[in-house]
This record gives sequence, structure tokens and C-alpha cells, in this order.
Amino acid sequence: ARRTLREGLLEHGFRVSASQTNFLLTEVPATSPCSAKQLYDALKTRGVLVRHFDTPVLRDTLRITVGTAEENAALLAALPGAP
Repeated sequence: ARRTLREGLLEHGFRVSASQTNFLLTEVPATSPCSAKQLYDALKTRGVLVRHFDTPVLRDTLRITVGTAEENAALLAALPGAP
């Protein structure tokens, strides 16, 4: 599940740190029409919960917990530009 989610995020232009944990630390693409905070808020309104840390080092990142195949697919579908 982690690999599939990582690959999906990479396809959306996210930078994804290597991980052996149950979450991925991702950097929102520079070409994204919204900031990490705006994306966090947009996903939240769609019922997709991720973490955003409003600190200088992590401001452009989201922490995304690896979920079930269905949860991961819902996250990817909720991203801007998703089909």
C-alpha cells in the first residue's frame, strides 16, 4: 500500500521522502495552485485527513498516513488535477 500511494503521489508531482513507516512525508509541488496549508484544508473539507505542520521547515509538506487501498485511492482522487 505504501509503494502504491508513493507512486501515485509522485505521479501528481509531489516529492516523497523515503519511508519505512506507516506514513509518507510529502512536499507539495511548486507548480501546485495551492500551498500545503490550502491543500490540507481542501482535503479536510472532502473528508480526507492528512497532517500539516505550520513550522518553517515543514511548511510546504504534508504527512500522509498510509491507509487501505480504498483510502489511498480516495486521497489521490481528491488531489487537484486528479481525474
